[in-house]
Amino acid sequence: MMPRGLRIFVALDATDMRRSVRGLSLAVKERFGEEAEETRALYVFVNKRRDRLKVLWRHDAGWSVLYQLLDGRRVVLPDGECGRVSIDASALSKLLKGVTHIRTRTRREVVSAARKTVTNQAPPW
Repeated sequence: MMPRGLRIFVALDATDMRRSVRGLSLAVKERFGEEAEETRALYVFVNKRRDRLKVLWRHDAGWSVLYQLLDGRRVVLPDGECGRVSIDASALSKLLKGVTHIRTRTRREVVSAARKTVTNQAPPW
């Protein structure tokens, strides 16, 4: 259950998931500016493939991070301008669940499906 008054910000640009808590806290200051020092806020970062995310928050003792690997799923980010957006708790819940629940295909599966399509077609003559 999320406390009242908690703000949730999502960075829409891809973030390097190798960044530590210190690196992500610097990213918070760069991307979110004056809002970076809020103790009642969560900051969500996703990687380029959108199959991993990190949630960063600040409390009295410092910064904490939650790392989520979405097995076979990808995050669908909300639309927004200036590289960031604010969401509510239900939208965060959907992000953490992986939203789409669509199994992604490997490169081998894509190539195999393409070959089957080409071999099943009649010759053009």
